[in-house]
Amino acid sequence: FKQLILSIFILNILYSFVFCFETKLQSSFPNEDFEPVANPDAVVKSGYARFTVLTSQLIRMEWDQSKKFQDNATWGFIIRNLPVPQYSTSYDGDWLVITTDYVELRYLSTTNQSFNGDNLVVTIFYNGGNNVWRPTPESDNTGNLFGTIRTLDGDNGTIELDCKKQFRTDYHCAYGVASRAGYSVIDDTHSPFFTNEDWPWLGVVSNYPTPVSQTCQIDKEDRRRCGPVGITENQCRALGCCTDYSSYDIEVTSNPDLPITRYSTYSHQDRKPKQFNKDDRKLNQNPFACYYSNVATQDLYLFGHGHNYKAALRDFTLVSGKIPLPPRYTFGVYYSRYWAYSDVGQQQIVDEYYQRDIPLDTLVTDMDWHLTFYKESDQGVKDQAGQQIGWTGFTWDRHLFPDPQKFYDWCKARGLTNTLNLHPASGIQPWEEKYNEMAIAMGINPSTQIYVPLNMTDRKFVNNWNSIVLAPLEDQGTNFWWLDWQQGEDWIDLPAVNPTFWLNYLFFTNPTRWNAELRPMIMHRFGGVGNHRYQIGFSGDVIPSWASLQFQPYFTATAANVGYGFWSHDIGGHTEPAPAELYTRWVQWGIFSPIFRTHCTKNADNDRRIWMYPNYNYEIMRDYIKLRLSLVPYIYTQARRGHDTGISLVTPLYYDYPENDEAYSFKNEFMFGNQMLVAPVTVPIDTITQLANTSIWVPSGDWILWFAGEPISGPKVLNYSYTLKEIPVLVKTGSIIPMISAEPGNSLGLAKKIPTFLKLLIFPQLSGTFEDSIYEDDGISAHYLNGQYATTKINCNVNAPNSMKVSILPINGKYTNMPTQRTWEIHIYNVWPATNVYINGKQAQFSIFGDAINSGWTYDGSSLTLIVRIFESISVNSQIDISINFIKSINDQLLQSSYQGLLQRFIDAKNTLDNQWGIDTVYQEDYPNLLFASETGQRITFEPSNAINELANFVVYSQNAIQEVKALNMDSNVKSMLIAQLSGLN
Repeated sequence: FKQLILSIFILNILYSFVFCFETKLQSSFPNEDFEPVANPDAVVKSGYARFTVLTSQLIRMEWDQSKKFQDNATWGFIIRNLPVPQYSTSYDGDWLVITTDYVELRYLSTTNQSFNGDNLVVTIFYNGGNNVWRPTPESDNTGNLFGTIRTLDGDNGTIELDCKKQFRTDYHCAYGVASRAGYSVIDDTHSPFFTNEDWPWLGVVSNYPTPVSQTCQIDKEDRRRCGPVGITENQCRALGCCTDYSSYDIEVTSNPDLPITRYSTYSHQDRKPKQFNKDDRKLNQNPFACYYSNVATQDLYLFGHGHNYKAALRDFTLVSGKIPLPPRYTFGVYYSRYWAYSDVGQQQIVDEYYQRDIPLDTLVTDMDWHLTFYKESDQGVKDQAGQQIGWTGFTWDRHLFPDPQKFYDWCKARGLTNTLNLHPASGIQPWEEKYNEMAIAMGINPSTQIYVPLNMTDRKFVNNWNSIVLAPLEDQGTNFWWLDWQQGEDWIDLPAVNPTFWLNYLFFTNPTRWNAELRPMIMHRFGGVGNHRYQIGFSGDVIPSWASLQFQPYFTATAANVGYGFWSHDIGGHTEPAPAELYTRWVQWGIFSPIFRTHCTKNADNDRRIWMYPNYNYEIMRDYIKLRLSLVPYIYTQARRGHDTGISLVTPLYYDYPENDEAYSFKNEFMFGNQMLVAPVTVPIDTITQLANTSIWVPSGDWILWFAGEPISGPKVLNYSYTLKEIPVLVKTGSIIPMISAEPGNSLGLAKKIPTFLKLLIFPQLSGTFEDSIYEDDGISAHYLNGQYATTKINCNVNAPNSMKVSILPINGKYTNMPTQRTWEIHIYNVWPATNVYINGKQAQFSIFGDAINSGWTYDGSSLTLIVRIFESISVNSQIDISINFIKSINDQLLQSSYQGLLQRFIDAKNTLDNQWGIDTVYQEDYPNLLFASETGQRITFEPSNAINELANFVVYSQNAIQEVKALNMDSNVKSMLIAQLSGLN
């Protein structure tokens, strides 16, 4: 026994030495760039108050009776040492006045009370006028455009994002920095802070003075809520705040019929959300109000940016930290399913993607990778932590994965990325492979078989957990962790501390895992303000429904208001089978969402493999998933823009059009990067016409309705109808979209590859010059933070109505494994064919369909796209100049139609009529104009010089074809569908 104790003592010393050494060695990796102490020149003190002018539109406002102000980095704000903006201070009697170009702050310097409506007034100047904020309930978050919440678990429609109306105690509801009122205030008063160590640790202020009755005598209408929703009485008093049992601390939602769900975990076989009646909301309301006393400590950040929401986000990321750039593979295609897959089963899935030429980049293995004990769990057996036995696990199930290393090697050989699911709440149970080592490291005698409790605030536990338990799994090939924390948000008994945020921080900044050679990546739920630094988000288990689908685009775009730009949703919903039409529309939305990840729960009838659906739906989804892969260069470039500017990939329209009411009311639309406007179809199609009617708002400017080819000038509202193949995507004219293509014979692991072939999809404006750049780095390391990246600029000039020049400039910058040569394909959309094309001064040859080997040009008559192919590898350091002369002005009226969309409808109509054979047979002799119309694109491709006549004839053929269909003797429903679809988009 003495020898055992001595061994434990020696092992603990060795482990401590190793962990300290590793932390010191690798802490230089800039996961967190803390500079929390402001420049003294930006600080103004007055009485019990301290004001810090962080930017000309962002002011920190602190009040503390002891004058012990917070200079540590907090969860929400880690950088305060910024260049000092121009500002002035003066006194107007007893009033301190701080003035910048945009904000005037007035504070009553003689007051002995904390901030309130009588001693602090801030005026924000914008749009030629102003608005005023005072620290009162009426002013706080007035007009705020919201932020995000922890999860959509159990969602079956809309979830309240207005935090003062949100009754759920575990949502960590966060307001954003965008507000129609012209200002937004983030209350950081009781936020946990980070200690000043090599690996900063959790700190909380625990000595707030307990308020006395006199300081709590504040009229109800003047009380400002203290602490988060769901705060307990003890927690409220620990924060130095007052309680009142005569009122609630939240507002009753303005919509009493809003769907409400609570996520419950039952047995493994019945894991699904439980809906409950709106009367049950009182169960989660506090029977008291928690509010600031008149001497309470306060720490507020006022964003006074008017309607310049992009500037607000820029300033937010200046003080709260940059949005990290996820690894390049993140933006490809994920496969995920809650299922007891073996290695053989997952290899079969991968092979099915490969055989169907469907892109796949990340293979998700849900919780069945580890020991699960389903039978015991469903019999009610609990583990030593009191959790469902088997819900937590860190040991491979060798029945399913007999050799995990070889399984991972097989995946890596195919270019795949791997992630495993974790529910870590139960700590390390005695059956775990690493139990003995972990128990000894934590001072537990393994022979006792006492489990090692999860203690996320104990540095010793976390270091041992990282190095003993997680590191071997990472070394095998686990690229990142899916932290599926579902065990409640009250595991850390400290004020304002929740396990979601803290777990995200621990995993993302783990110094034993991440370094300059490996970029951090996790997938988890949202933990509160500042969580944008730990990406990506996992939105949880939603119920498949049209209402759930309709909410997700708005929810995702709104999260950009707090910098949380990479939500990953269960495409198709989670809890039950998704009907084919609903799933198809969900996939279409998912293609233009931040992360494309299909997923569903364990149910034999619940499967998100697209080939398990009817062939018509399968082909649509396959084509859109291929489009997702092709867009990776564009998405990656836009993600880098998010790192630099704070502007997420998916953003609300009001960022760009803040003075248009439609930018706020058309909530289902969003910008996908800075070039595309997307309005997913989230309503079912009509059973007769097979069209979904939807209205979209087109902002000012010139756009192209992609997939239809129709030029549109805004502002206007389009009332169009869409087939299941179609969704409205508007691209700004003057856009240059970089794309890739699948490699012949391989669709696996392509998202992470740095392409040696690039395609440029150009939507030309009718005159003048336009340009854009492609961003690249090695896609996996953190070296992009140190300047190791490159950009390639593309210049375009429409110097005459019938001519255009495209220049690809030499690459600027350098990074590891950067290609030295490239081939290119330039697609110029919605233009006439060329009379001649020159590549670097040499005339290019035309070939039908394009020469597969030699450079030259061709023309796609179905999309009116001129394609220039440069198949000889050219140095990335060389400039490429392409000159094009078109046969006619690209401003010609014949190019101003929705020809591409209508042509596809005529092709589909031809197929529909063919499929009537033997059922309700019709004869091709009776609809020759429809056949001519459906072949227009092919004829133009064969003879581009005839394009003008062909487009003119297409109008005639189309009109005649509708009359032909009306005259057909056939099923009335099919006829009605064809007439509706062929009559146009509107």
